[in-house]
Amino acid sequence: MQKLSIINSIVLISLPSVTHCFDSNQRYLILDFIDSPTVGIFNVTSPLDAYIAPPGYYMLFLLQDKSQSNSGEVRIPSVAKIIKLEL
Repeated sequence: MQKLSIINSIVLISLPSVTHCFDSNQRYLILDFIDSPTVGIFNVTSPLDAYIAPPGYYMLFLLQDKSQSNSGEVRIPSVAKIIKLEL
């Protein structure tokens, strides 16, 4: 099991909203965070206002630096937590 304390960034990505091959709601937001004394718990600062992150559903990712693989391939599985931002 990997330690969660090596998280480098926490990001929100808006869910896709494609119309005519153009996603007018595409967002990638890097959030400020600090580790808490409890393992696996992070204190995350939400976006400042609805202009930066309009209310709606987002994918929340915890990211860490890429690790080296023996095969030379970089495969990083990722699982998002779907969250809803409200005013």
